[in-house]
Amino acid sequence: MPRCHLDPRVGVPCPRPRASARAWLALFSLLLAPAGLAAEAPPPGLKVAFIGDQGLGPDAIAVLQLIAAEGADAVVHSGDFDYGGDPAAWNAQIDSVLGADFPYFASIGNHDESRYFTSGGYQSYLTARMIRLGIPWSGNLGVQSTFHWNGLHFVMTAPGIVGQGDGLYDLYIRDQFAASDAIWRISSWHKNQHLMQTGDKTDETGWGVYEQARRAGAILATAHEHAYSRTHLLSSMELQTIASTAQLLVLTPDEPVTPADEGRSFDFVSGLGGESIRDQNTFGDWFASVYTLNQGARYGALFAVFHVKGDPRLARFYFKDVDGRVIDDFSVRSRVGCNDGDDDGVCDEADDCLATPNPSQLDGDFDGYGNACDADYSNDGTVGIQDLMSLGAALGSAAGDPGYAPALDVDGDGAIGDPELAFFASQFGRLPGPSGLGCAGSAPCVACDAPDTDGDGLCDPLDSCLATPGAPVDSDLDGYGDACDPDFTNDGVVGLPDYLMLGMAFGSRRGEPGYAPALDMNDDGTIGLPEFLLLGARLGSTPGPSGLDCAGSIPCLGR
Repeated sequence: MPRCHLDPRVGVPCPRPRASARAWLALFSLLLAPAGLAAEAPPPGLKVAFIGDQGLGPDAIAVLQLIAAEGADAVVHSGDFDYGGDPAAWNAQIDSVLGADFPYFASIGNHDESRYFTSGGYQSYLTARMIRLGIPWSGNLGVQSTFHWNGLHFVMTAPGIVGQGDGLYDLYIRDQFAASDAIWRISSWHKNQHLMQTGDKTDETGWGVYEQARRAGAILATAHEHAYSRTHLLSSMELQTIASTAQLLVLTPDEPVTPADEGRSFDFVSGLGGESIRDQNTFGDWFASVYTLNQGARYGALFAVFHVKGDPRLARFYFKDVDGRVIDDFSVRSRVGCNDGDDDGVCDEADDCLATPNPSQLDGDFDGYGNACDADYSNDGTVGIQDLMSLGAALGSAAGDPGYAPALDVDGDGAIGDPELAFFASQFGRLPGPSGLGCAGSAPCVACDAPDTDGDGLCDPLDSCLATPGAPVDSDLDGYGDACDPDFTNDGVVGLPDYLMLGMAFGSRRGEPGYAPALDMNDDGTIGLPEFLLLGARLGSTPGPSGLDCAGSIPCLGR
Protein backbone atom coordinates (compact mmCIF):
# COMPACT_ATOMS: atom_id res chain seq x y z
CA MET A 1 0.00 0.00 0.00
CA PRO A 2 1.54 3.37 -1.01
CA ARG A 3 2.71 5.71 1.72
CA CYS A 4 0.06 8.31 2.46
CA HIS A 5 -1.31 10.36 5.32
CA LEU A 6 -4.79 9.68 6.63
CA ASP A 7 -5.10 12.53 9.11
CA PRO A 8 -8.58 13.84 8.23
CA ARG A 9 -7.46 17.35 9.19
CA VAL A 10 -5.02 17.26 6.28
CA GLY A 11 -7.48 15.67 3.90
CA VAL A 12 -5.00 13.74 1.73
CA PRO A 13 -6.50 10.28 1.33
CA CYS A 14 -4.77 7.02 0.47
CA PRO A 15 -5.49 5.51 -2.95
CA ARG A 16 -8.60 3.37 -2.67
CA PRO A 17 -7.82 -0.33 -2.37
CA ARG A 18 -8.88 -2.54 -5.24
CA ALA A 19 -11.94 -4.45 -4.07
CA SER A 20 -12.53 -8.11 -4.81
CA ALA A 21 -15.61 -9.34 -6.67
CA ARG A 22 -17.08 -10.46 -3.33
CA ALA A 23 -16.62 -6.98 -1.86
CA TRP A 24 -18.37 -5.34 -4.82
CA LEU A 25 -21.25 -7.82 -4.65
CA ALA A 26 -21.69 -7.12 -0.95
CA LEU A 27 -21.68 -3.40 -1.61
CA PHE A 28 -24.23 -3.66 -4.42
CA SER A 29 -26.49 -5.77 -2.19
CA LEU A 30 -26.52 -2.96 0.34
CA LEU A 31 -27.21 -0.30 -2.30
CA LEU A 32 -30.04 -2.29 -3.86
CA ALA A 33 -31.76 -3.19 -0.59
CA PRO A 34 -35.34 -1.86 -0.55
CA ALA A 35 -35.64 1.42 1.31
CA GLY A 36 -37.56 1.52 4.57
CA LEU A 37 -37.04 -2.11 5.55
CA ALA A 38 -36.11 -2.88 9.15
CA ALA A 39 -32.44 -3.38 9.86
CA GLU A 40 -31.12 -6.89 9.59
CA ALA A 41 -31.05 -8.59 12.98
CA PRO A 42 -27.88 -10.36 14.07
CA PRO A 43 -28.10 -14.12 13.58
CA PRO A 44 -28.96 -16.01 16.80
CA GLY A 45 -25.95 -16.47 19.05
CA LEU A 46 -23.59 -14.14 17.14
CA LYS A 47 -20.54 -13.76 19.43
CA VAL A 48 -18.01 -10.91 19.32
CA ALA A 49 -14.87 -10.61 21.46
CA PHE A 50 -13.61 -7.16 22.53
CA ILE A 51 -9.95 -6.63 23.39
CA GLY A 52 -7.20 -4.03 23.33
CA ASP A 53 -3.56 -3.54 24.33
CA GLN A 54 -2.40 -6.88 22.98
CA GLY A 55 1.34 -7.27 22.49
CA LEU A 56 3.21 -10.28 21.14
CA GLY A 57 3.97 -13.51 22.93
CA PRO A 58 2.41 -16.17 25.18
CA ASP A 59 -0.04 -13.91 27.04
CA ALA A 60 -1.45 -12.39 23.84
CA ILE A 61 -1.68 -15.83 22.27
CA ALA A 62 -3.48 -17.17 25.36
CA VAL A 63 -6.18 -14.49 24.91
CA LEU A 64 -6.56 -15.34 21.22
CA GLN A 65 -6.83 -19.03 22.15
CA LEU A 66 -9.54 -18.13 24.68
CA ILE A 67 -11.41 -16.26 21.95
CA ALA A 68 -11.20 -19.31 19.69
CA ALA A 69 -12.26 -21.67 22.48
CA GLU A 70 -15.30 -19.51 23.27
CA GLY A 71 -16.42 -19.81 19.66
CA ALA A 72 -16.30 -16.09 18.88
CA ASP A 73 -17.33 -15.07 15.38
CA ALA A 74 -15.31 -11.84 15.30
CA VAL A 75 -12.87 -9.66 17.26
CA VAL A 76 -13.09 -5.92 17.87
CA HIS A 77 -9.63 -4.65 18.81
CA SER A 78 -9.62 -1.11 20.23
CA GLY A 79 -6.03 -0.20 19.47
CA ASP A 80 -2.43 -0.90 20.56
CA PHE A 81 -1.45 -4.00 18.64
CA ASP A 82 2.02 -5.48 19.16
CA TYR A 83 3.93 -2.57 20.84
CA GLY A 84 6.94 -3.39 18.67
CA GLY A 85 6.07 -1.71 15.38
CA ASP A 86 5.98 -5.06 13.58
CA PRO A 87 2.70 -5.29 11.61
CA ALA A 88 3.70 -8.55 9.89
CA ALA A 89 4.42 -10.29 13.22
CA TRP A 90 1.17 -9.01 14.70
CA ASN A 91 -0.89 -10.20 11.75
CA ALA A 92 0.90 -13.57 11.75
CA GLN A 93 0.06 -14.02 15.44
CA ILE A 94 -3.63 -13.50 14.71
CA ASP A 95 -3.57 -15.84 11.71
CA SER A 96 -1.77 -18.57 13.67
CA VAL A 97 -4.64 -18.85 16.16
CA LEU A 98 -7.77 -17.51 14.45
CA GLY A 99 -6.94 -17.91 10.76
CA ALA A 100 -6.43 -15.54 7.85
CA ASP A 101 -10.16 -15.29 7.10
CA PHE A 102 -11.36 -14.61 10.64
CA PRO A 103 -13.26 -11.29 10.95
CA TYR A 104 -10.88 -9.02 12.88
CA PHE A 105 -11.88 -5.37 13.17
CA ALA A 106 -9.49 -2.84 14.69
CA SER A 107 -8.99 0.85 15.33
CA ILE A 108 -5.66 2.60 15.68
CA GLY A 109 -3.91 2.95 19.07
CA ASN A 110 -1.24 5.42 20.10
CA HIS A 111 1.46 2.71 19.89
CA ASP A 112 0.39 1.87 16.34
CA GLU A 113 0.59 5.32 14.76
CA SER A 114 4.16 5.17 13.40
CA ARG A 115 3.51 1.99 11.38
CA TYR A 116 -0.22 2.31 10.71
CA PHE A 117 -0.18 4.21 7.40
CA THR A 118 3.14 3.03 5.93
CA SER A 119 3.63 0.51 3.17
CA GLY A 120 3.19 -2.89 4.80
CA GLY A 121 1.68 -1.17 7.84
CA TYR A 122 -1.15 -2.22 10.11
CA GLN A 123 -3.83 -0.64 7.96
CA SER A 124 -2.70 -2.62 4.91
CA TYR A 125 -3.24 -5.90 6.77
CA LEU A 126 -6.64 -4.78 8.07
CA THR A 127 -7.61 -3.65 4.57
CA ALA A 128 -6.56 -6.95 2.99
CA ARG A 129 -8.61 -8.89 5.57
CA MET A 130 -11.75 -6.83 4.95
CA ILE A 131 -11.40 -7.33 1.19
CA ARG A 132 -10.87 -11.08 1.57
CA LEU A 133 -14.03 -11.28 3.67
CA GLY A 134 -16.04 -9.13 1.25
CA ILE A 135 -16.94 -6.55 3.92
CA PRO A 136 -17.38 -3.07 2.43
CA TRP A 137 -16.62 0.02 4.50
CA SER A 138 -16.46 3.76 4.05
CA GLY A 139 -13.85 6.21 5.29
CA ASN A 140 -10.29 5.73 6.52
CA LEU A 141 -10.27 2.20 7.89
CA GLY A 142 -9.64 2.06 11.64
CA VAL A 143 -9.30 5.84 11.88
CA GLN A 144 -12.55 7.40 10.69
CA SER A 145 -14.54 4.54 9.21
CA THR A 146 -17.87 2.79 9.37
CA PHE A 147 -19.28 -0.54 8.20
CA HIS A 148 -22.11 -3.02 8.78
CA TRP A 149 -21.53 -6.70 9.54
CA ASN A 150 -24.13 -9.32 10.48
CA GLY A 151 -26.64 -6.78 11.74
CA LEU A 152 -24.08 -4.75 13.74
CA HIS A 153 -23.11 -1.19 12.79
CA PHE A 154 -19.52 -0.24 13.67
CA VAL A 155 -18.09 3.27 13.78
CA MET A 156 -14.33 3.27 14.47
CA THR A 157 -12.45 6.48 15.21
CA ALA A 158 -9.14 7.78 16.58
CA PRO A 159 -9.75 10.68 19.01
CA GLY A 160 -6.57 11.95 20.64
CA ILE A 161 -4.39 10.01 18.18
CA VAL A 162 -5.16 11.30 14.67
CA GLY A 163 -7.01 14.52 15.37
CA GLN A 164 -9.18 15.70 18.24
CA GLY A 165 -12.37 14.14 19.47
CA ASP A 166 -14.35 17.35 19.97
CA GLY A 167 -15.31 19.00 16.71
CA LEU A 168 -14.15 16.13 14.53
CA TYR A 169 -14.85 12.55 15.56
CA ASP A 170 -17.85 13.42 17.72
CA LEU A 171 -19.53 14.91 14.65
CA TYR A 172 -18.58 11.88 12.57
CA ILE A 173 -20.07 9.50 15.16
CA ARG A 174 -23.24 11.60 15.29
CA ASP A 175 -23.68 11.72 11.53
CA GLN A 176 -22.96 8.03 10.90
CA PHE A 177 -25.41 6.77 13.48
CA ALA A 178 -28.03 9.37 12.53
CA ALA A 179 -28.26 7.71 9.11
CA SER A 180 -28.36 4.19 10.56
CA ASP A 181 -31.31 1.88 11.10
CA ALA A 182 -29.22 -0.77 12.89
CA ILE A 183 -30.53 -2.26 16.12
CA TRP A 184 -27.01 -2.70 17.52
CA ARG A 185 -24.42 0.07 17.23
CA ILE A 186 -20.80 -0.12 18.39
CA SER A 187 -18.56 2.93 18.66
CA SER A 188 -14.92 1.89 19.13
CA TRP A 189 -11.78 3.90 19.73
CA HIS A 190 -8.62 3.55 21.84
CA LYS A 191 -7.96 6.42 24.26
CA ASN A 192 -10.07 7.61 27.22
CA GLN A 193 -11.20 10.43 29.38
CA HIS A 194 -9.72 10.08 32.88
CA LEU A 195 -12.98 9.20 34.65
CA MET A 196 -13.88 6.51 32.12
CA GLN A 197 -10.86 4.34 33.03
CA THR A 198 -9.49 2.99 36.31
CA GLY A 199 -5.79 3.90 35.97
CA ASP A 200 -3.93 7.18 35.82
CA LYS A 201 -4.70 8.16 32.20
CA THR A 202 -5.51 11.85 31.70
CA ASP A 203 -8.30 13.36 29.60
CA GLU A 204 -7.24 12.55 26.03
CA THR A 205 -10.35 12.37 23.81
CA GLY A 206 -12.80 15.04 24.88
CA TRP A 207 -16.32 14.21 26.05
CA GLY A 208 -17.95 14.77 22.67
CA VAL A 209 -17.23 11.26 21.34
CA TYR A 210 -18.66 9.70 24.50
CA GLU A 211 -21.79 11.83 24.44
CA GLN A 212 -22.54 11.41 20.75
CA ALA A 213 -22.20 7.63 21.03
CA ARG A 214 -24.48 7.64 24.08
CA ARG A 215 -27.09 9.76 22.31
CA ALA A 216 -27.10 7.23 19.47
CA GLY A 217 -27.69 4.37 21.90
CA ALA A 218 -24.35 2.88 20.84
CA ILE A 219 -22.10 0.63 22.93
CA LEU A 220 -18.81 2.38 23.73
CA ALA A 221 -15.80 0.06 23.31
CA THR A 222 -12.39 1.40 24.39
CA ALA A 223 -9.04 0.18 25.74
CA HIS A 224 -5.73 2.08 26.46
CA GLU A 225 -5.79 1.36 30.21
CA HIS A 226 -4.48 -2.17 30.83
CA ALA A 227 -7.44 -3.35 32.89
CA TYR A 228 -11.11 -4.19 32.52
CA SER A 229 -13.87 -1.85 33.66
CA ARG A 230 -17.51 -1.30 32.79
CA THR A 231 -19.87 1.48 33.78
CA HIS A 232 -23.48 1.26 34.81
CA LEU A 233 -26.04 2.52 32.33
CA LEU A 234 -25.37 6.27 32.09
CA SER A 235 -27.52 9.17 30.95
CA SER A 236 -24.48 11.46 30.87
CA MET A 237 -20.93 10.29 30.30
CA GLU A 238 -19.40 13.67 31.09
CA LEU A 239 -21.24 13.98 34.41
CA GLN A 240 -21.21 10.21 35.10
CA THR A 241 -24.97 10.32 35.72
CA ILE A 242 -26.23 6.83 36.53
CA ALA A 243 -29.53 6.01 34.80
CA SER A 244 -29.80 2.50 36.24
CA THR A 245 -27.76 0.02 38.27
CA ALA A 246 -29.72 -2.99 37.02
CA GLN A 247 -27.86 -5.88 35.41
CA LEU A 248 -30.13 -5.48 32.38
CA LEU A 249 -28.83 -2.41 30.58
CA VAL A 250 -31.39 -0.90 28.18
CA LEU A 251 -29.76 1.07 25.38
CA THR A 252 -31.88 4.05 24.40
CA PRO A 253 -31.23 6.66 21.69
CA ASP A 254 -32.01 10.32 22.12
CA GLU A 255 -35.11 11.62 20.36
CA PRO A 256 -33.83 14.78 18.62
CA VAL A 257 -37.22 16.52 18.49
CA THR A 258 -37.65 16.46 22.27
CA PRO A 259 -35.81 18.76 24.71
CA ALA A 260 -34.99 15.87 27.04
CA ASP A 261 -31.73 13.99 26.52
CA GLU A 262 -32.96 10.39 26.71
CA GLY A 263 -29.83 8.67 25.38
CA ARG A 264 -28.66 5.82 27.62
CA SER A 265 -25.60 3.63 27.17
CA PHE A 266 -22.51 2.26 28.88
CA ASP A 267 -18.77 2.40 28.33
CA PHE A 268 -16.22 -0.34 28.86
CA VAL A 269 -12.46 -0.61 28.79
CA SER A 270 -11.23 -4.04 27.67
CA GLY A 271 -7.46 -3.62 27.85
CA LEU A 272 -6.29 -7.02 29.06
CA GLY A 273 -5.28 -8.34 25.64
CA GLY A 274 -1.84 -9.52 26.76
CA GLU A 275 0.63 -6.64 27.06
CA SER A 276 0.50 -5.90 30.82
CA ILE A 277 -1.89 -5.45 33.77
CA ARG A 278 -2.12 -2.27 35.84
CA ASP A 279 -3.53 -1.41 39.25
CA GLN A 280 -6.52 0.79 40.07
CA ASN A 281 -6.07 4.50 40.75
CA THR A 282 -9.46 5.92 39.70
CA PHE A 283 -12.64 5.10 41.62
CA GLY A 284 -16.29 6.02 41.20
CA ASP A 285 -19.77 4.68 41.88
CA TRP A 286 -20.49 4.79 38.13
CA PHE A 287 -18.31 1.70 37.66
CA ALA A 288 -20.36 -1.49 37.67
CA SER A 289 -17.37 -3.82 37.34
CA VAL A 290 -13.62 -3.35 37.81
CA TYR A 291 -10.87 -5.92 37.21
CA THR A 292 -7.33 -4.61 37.74
CA LEU A 293 -4.13 -5.73 39.43
CA ASN A 294 -5.81 -4.82 42.74
CA GLN A 295 -8.43 -7.51 42.09
CA GLY A 296 -5.84 -10.07 40.94
CA ALA A 297 -6.68 -9.58 37.28
CA ARG A 298 -5.57 -11.96 34.55
CA TYR A 299 -5.64 -11.39 30.81
CA GLY A 300 -8.95 -11.96 29.04
CA ALA A 301 -11.65 -10.59 26.76
CA LEU A 302 -15.17 -9.22 26.95
CA PHE A 303 -17.58 -11.37 24.95
CA ALA A 304 -20.94 -10.19 23.60
CA VAL A 305 -23.52 -12.72 22.42
CA PHE A 306 -26.21 -11.03 20.34
CA HIS A 307 -29.72 -12.33 19.60
CA VAL A 308 -30.19 -14.58 22.63
CA LYS A 309 -33.34 -16.33 23.92
CA GLY A 310 -34.92 -15.85 20.51
CA ASP A 311 -34.84 -12.06 20.90
CA PRO A 312 -32.78 -10.10 18.33
CA ARG A 313 -32.78 -7.11 20.68
CA LEU A 314 -31.27 -8.97 23.63
CA ALA A 315 -27.57 -9.68 24.20
CA ARG A 316 -25.49 -11.28 26.93
CA PHE A 317 -22.08 -9.83 27.81
CA TYR A 318 -19.44 -11.51 29.94
CA PHE A 319 -15.77 -10.90 30.67
CA LYS A 320 -13.78 -14.12 30.90
CA ASP A 321 -10.10 -14.44 31.74
CA VAL A 322 -7.62 -17.02 30.54
CA ASP A 323 -8.05 -18.98 33.79
CA GLY A 324 -11.73 -19.50 32.95
CA ARG A 325 -13.12 -17.08 35.52
CA VAL A 326 -16.15 -15.02 34.51
CA ILE A 327 -15.58 -11.64 36.12
CA ASP A 328 -18.58 -9.72 34.79
CA ASP A 329 -21.85 -11.07 33.41
CA PHE A 330 -24.75 -8.84 32.36
CA SER A 331 -27.49 -8.48 29.76
CA VAL A 332 -28.16 -5.65 27.35
CA ARG A 333 -31.38 -4.82 25.53
CA SER A 334 -31.44 -2.41 22.60
CA ARG A 335 -34.32 0.00 22.12
CA VAL A 336 -32.53 1.57 19.16
CA GLY A 337 -34.77 1.89 16.12
CA CYS A 338 -37.75 0.78 18.17
CA ASN A 339 -41.14 2.32 18.83
CA ASP A 340 -42.09 1.84 22.48
CA GLY A 341 -45.39 3.61 23.10
CA ASP A 342 -45.73 2.64 26.77
CA ASP A 343 -42.03 3.19 27.57
CA ASP A 344 -41.52 -0.17 29.25
CA GLY A 345 -38.35 -1.15 27.38
CA VAL A 346 -40.14 -3.56 25.02
CA CYS A 347 -40.59 -2.56 21.38
CA ASP A 348 -44.18 -2.33 20.17
CA GLU A 349 -43.86 -5.20 17.69
CA ALA A 350 -42.92 -7.56 20.54
CA ASP A 351 -45.00 -6.00 23.34
CA ASP A 352 -47.95 -8.06 24.59
CA CYS A 353 -49.41 -4.93 26.27
CA LEU A 354 -49.00 -1.96 23.93
CA ALA A 355 -50.57 0.66 26.20
CA THR A 356 -49.64 -0.73 29.62
CA PRO A 357 -46.04 -0.74 30.86
CA ASN A 358 -45.09 -4.35 31.65
CA PRO A 359 -41.34 -5.01 31.38
CA SER A 360 -41.77 -8.62 32.51
CA GLN A 361 -44.17 -9.39 29.61
CA LEU A 362 -45.89 -11.95 31.87
CA ASP A 363 -48.60 -13.79 29.93
CA GLY A 364 -50.02 -16.53 32.13
CA ASP A 365 -52.23 -18.14 29.49
CA PHE A 366 -49.87 -17.48 26.52
CA ASP A 367 -52.66 -15.93 24.46
CA GLY A 368 -50.54 -12.96 23.32
CA TYR A 369 -52.15 -10.52 25.78
CA GLY A 370 -50.00 -9.86 28.86
CA ASN A 371 -51.51 -10.28 32.31
CA ALA A 372 -51.17 -6.53 32.87
CA CYS A 373 -53.78 -5.84 30.13
CA ASP A 374 -55.78 -9.06 30.03
CA ALA A 375 -58.73 -9.57 32.37
CA ASP A 376 -60.44 -11.80 29.77
CA TYR A 377 -59.74 -15.00 31.71
CA SER A 378 -62.31 -17.01 29.74
CA ASN A 379 -60.67 -15.98 26.45
CA ASP A 380 -64.02 -15.17 24.87
CA GLY A 381 -62.87 -11.73 23.70
CA THR A 382 -64.60 -9.58 26.35
CA VAL A 383 -64.13 -8.93 30.06
CA GLY A 384 -67.45 -9.90 31.63
CA ILE A 385 -69.36 -11.77 34.33
CA GLN A 386 -67.72 -15.12 33.65
CA ASP A 387 -64.30 -13.54 34.21
CA LEU A 388 -65.54 -11.94 37.43
CA MET A 389 -66.59 -15.36 38.70
CA SER A 390 -63.16 -16.79 37.89
CA LEU A 391 -61.46 -13.96 39.74
CA GLY A 392 -63.81 -14.27 42.73
CA ALA A 393 -63.04 -17.97 43.08
CA ALA A 394 -59.31 -17.25 43.10
CA LEU A 395 -59.24 -14.19 45.40
CA GLY A 396 -56.97 -14.71 48.39
CA SER A 397 -55.10 -17.61 46.80
CA ALA A 398 -51.35 -17.83 46.31
CA ALA A 399 -49.01 -19.93 44.18
CA GLY A 400 -49.45 -23.56 45.20
CA ASP A 401 -53.05 -23.14 46.38
CA PRO A 402 -55.77 -25.06 44.49
CA GLY A 403 -57.56 -21.88 43.39
CA TYR A 404 -54.51 -19.99 42.16
CA ALA A 405 -54.25 -19.38 38.41
CA PRO A 406 -51.16 -17.67 36.89
CA ALA A 407 -53.25 -15.95 34.20
CA LEU A 408 -55.11 -13.96 36.90
CA ASP A 409 -51.94 -12.68 38.58
CA VAL A 410 -51.63 -9.15 37.20
CA ASP A 411 -48.38 -8.16 38.91
CA GLY A 412 -46.76 -11.60 38.97
CA ASP A 413 -46.21 -11.63 42.74
CA GLY A 414 -47.65 -15.14 43.17
CA ALA A 415 -50.87 -13.97 44.86
CA ILE A 416 -54.40 -12.98 43.79
CA GLY A 417 -55.64 -10.03 45.82
CA ASP A 418 -56.50 -6.34 45.82
CA PRO A 419 -54.33 -5.36 42.80
CA GLU A 420 -56.11 -7.97 40.68
CA LEU A 421 -59.53 -6.85 41.90
CA ALA A 422 -58.78 -3.18 41.16
CA PHE A 423 -57.43 -4.07 37.73
CA PHE A 424 -60.50 -6.11 36.86
CA ALA A 425 -62.82 -3.26 37.87
CA SER A 426 -60.96 -0.94 35.47
CA GLN A 427 -61.27 -3.46 32.62
CA PHE A 428 -64.88 -4.62 32.96
CA GLY A 429 -66.71 -4.51 29.64
CA ARG A 430 -63.53 -3.91 27.67
CA LEU A 431 -61.46 -5.97 25.27
CA PRO A 432 -58.11 -7.45 26.31
CA GLY A 433 -54.93 -5.74 25.17
CA PRO A 434 -54.12 -4.08 22.91
CA SER A 435 -51.14 -6.25 21.99
CA GLY A 436 -48.42 -5.76 19.42
CA LEU A 437 -48.14 -9.48 18.69
CA GLY A 438 -49.67 -10.56 15.41
CA CYS A 439 -50.80 -13.86 16.92
CA ALA A 440 -52.62 -12.26 19.89
CA GLY A 441 -55.88 -14.05 20.62
CA SER A 442 -54.55 -17.52 19.83
CA ALA A 443 -52.60 -19.80 22.14
CA PRO A 444 -49.75 -20.28 22.37
CA CYS A 445 -48.76 -16.86 21.07
CA VAL A 446 -45.19 -15.78 21.78
CA ALA A 447 -42.77 -13.27 20.27
CA CYS A 448 -39.81 -15.58 19.86
CA ASP A 449 -37.88 -17.01 16.92
CA ALA A 450 -35.65 -19.46 18.79
CA PRO A 451 -35.77 -23.25 18.20
CA ASP A 452 -38.80 -25.22 19.39
CA THR A 453 -37.40 -28.61 20.44
CA ASP A 454 -40.69 -30.32 21.22
CA GLY A 455 -42.69 -28.68 18.42
CA ASP A 456 -45.48 -27.38 20.63
CA GLY A 457 -45.40 -23.76 19.38
CA LEU A 458 -43.40 -22.47 22.32
CA CYS A 459 -39.79 -21.59 21.54
CA ASP A 460 -37.27 -23.13 23.90
CA PRO A 461 -36.41 -20.01 25.97
CA LEU A 462 -40.10 -19.66 26.92
CA ASP A 463 -40.97 -23.36 27.26
CA SER A 464 -41.29 -24.75 30.79
CA CYS A 465 -41.19 -28.30 29.39
CA LEU A 466 -38.51 -28.46 26.71
CA ALA A 467 -39.02 -32.12 25.81
CA THR A 468 -42.75 -32.49 26.46
CA PRO A 469 -45.18 -30.88 24.00
CA GLY A 470 -48.35 -29.44 25.36
CA ALA A 471 -50.03 -26.48 27.01
CA PRO A 472 -47.65 -24.31 29.10
CA VAL A 473 -49.43 -24.90 32.43
CA ASP A 474 -47.21 -24.38 35.50
CA SER A 475 -49.53 -24.45 38.50
CA ASP A 476 -46.91 -24.01 41.21
CA LEU A 477 -44.91 -21.36 39.27
CA ASP A 478 -41.61 -23.16 39.81
CA GLY A 479 -40.59 -22.84 36.16
CA TYR A 480 -41.27 -26.50 35.37
CA GLY A 481 -44.54 -27.13 33.54
CA ASP A 482 -47.01 -29.54 35.12
CA ALA A 483 -46.56 -32.00 32.24
CA CYS A 484 -42.90 -32.59 33.16
CA ASP A 485 -42.95 -31.85 36.89
CA PRO A 486 -43.78 -34.79 39.20
CA ASP A 487 -41.63 -33.08 41.86
CA PHE A 488 -44.69 -31.93 43.79
CA THR A 489 -42.67 -31.18 46.95
CA ASN A 490 -40.26 -28.91 45.04
CA ASP A 491 -37.21 -30.51 46.64
CA GLY A 492 -35.47 -31.01 43.30
CA VAL A 493 -36.00 -34.74 42.85
CA VAL A 494 -38.96 -37.03 42.11
CA GLY A 495 -39.21 -39.42 45.05
CA LEU A 496 -41.32 -41.11 47.71
CA PRO A 497 -42.75 -37.88 49.21
CA ASP A 498 -44.16 -36.99 45.79
CA TYR A 499 -45.62 -40.48 45.43
CA LEU A 500 -47.33 -40.18 48.84
CA MET A 501 -48.64 -36.70 47.99
CA LEU A 502 -50.11 -37.96 44.73
CA GLY A 503 -51.68 -40.95 46.55
CA MET A 504 -53.53 -38.68 48.95
CA ALA A 505 -55.04 -36.75 46.03
CA PHE A 506 -55.77 -39.79 43.85
CA GLY A 507 -59.27 -39.74 42.36
CA SER A 508 -59.97 -36.11 43.22
CA ARG A 509 -61.43 -33.71 40.71
CA ARG A 510 -61.15 -30.00 40.10
CA GLY A 511 -63.13 -28.15 42.78
CA GLU A 512 -62.92 -30.95 45.36
CA PRO A 513 -60.96 -30.45 48.62
CA GLY A 514 -58.16 -32.93 47.81
CA TYR A 515 -57.53 -31.66 44.31
CA ALA A 516 -54.30 -29.68 43.64
CA PRO A 517 -53.65 -28.23 40.15
CA ALA A 518 -49.91 -28.95 40.31
CA LEU A 519 -50.65 -32.68 40.66
CA ASP A 520 -52.91 -32.73 37.59
CA MET A 521 -50.07 -33.25 35.13
CA ASN A 522 -52.24 -33.58 32.02
CA ASP A 523 -54.58 -30.76 33.08
CA ASP A 524 -57.74 -32.81 32.52
CA GLY A 525 -59.34 -31.87 35.83
CA THR A 526 -58.78 -35.29 37.44
CA ILE A 527 -55.87 -36.79 39.35
CA GLY A 528 -55.66 -40.44 38.40
CA LEU A 529 -53.77 -43.17 36.61
CA PRO A 530 -52.04 -40.91 34.01
CA GLU A 531 -50.37 -38.97 36.80
CA PHE A 532 -49.18 -42.16 38.51
CA LEU A 533 -47.73 -43.44 35.25
CA LEU A 534 -45.95 -40.16 34.58
CA LEU A 535 -44.54 -40.07 38.10
CA GLY A 536 -43.41 -43.70 37.89
CA ALA A 537 -41.53 -43.02 34.69
CA ARG A 538 -39.66 -40.12 36.33
CA LEU A 539 -39.01 -41.68 39.76
CA GLY A 540 -35.52 -40.75 40.95
CA SER A 541 -35.05 -38.09 38.29
CA THR A 542 -35.29 -34.31 38.35
CA PRO A 543 -38.19 -32.23 36.99
CA GLY A 544 -38.05 -30.66 33.55
CA PRO A 545 -36.02 -29.95 31.61
CA SER A 546 -37.16 -26.34 31.33
CA GLY A 547 -35.99 -23.55 29.06
CA LEU A 548 -36.73 -20.86 31.64
CA ASP A 549 -33.71 -19.30 33.35
CA CYS A 550 -35.62 -18.99 36.61
CA ALA A 551 -36.69 -22.66 36.74
CA GLY A 552 -36.40 -24.00 40.28
CA SER A 553 -37.37 -20.75 41.98
CA ILE A 554 -40.87 -19.54 42.91
CA PRO A 555 -42.41 -17.58 41.37
CA CYS A 556 -40.72 -18.17 38.01
CA LEU A 557 -42.46 -15.83 35.60
CA GLY A 558 -41.03 -17.15 32.35
CA ARG A 559 -39.32 -13.95 31.20
